[in-house]
Amino acid sequence: MEFDPIDVNNPEAIDYWCKKLTCSKEELLDAINTCGNSGAEVEAYLR
Repeated sequence: MEFDPIDVNNPEAIDYWCKKLTCSKEELLDAINTCGNSGAEVEAYLR
């Protein structure tokens, strides 16, 4: 199951993306604030 766009109000989605991208919740939320909630955009930003 893919959580895209990333729903910041869904703890399962946050956990999923943190594990997928090996990042902290804070790093994930910072990326979302910077580039939006598209999974592909967040992944590109963090890599």
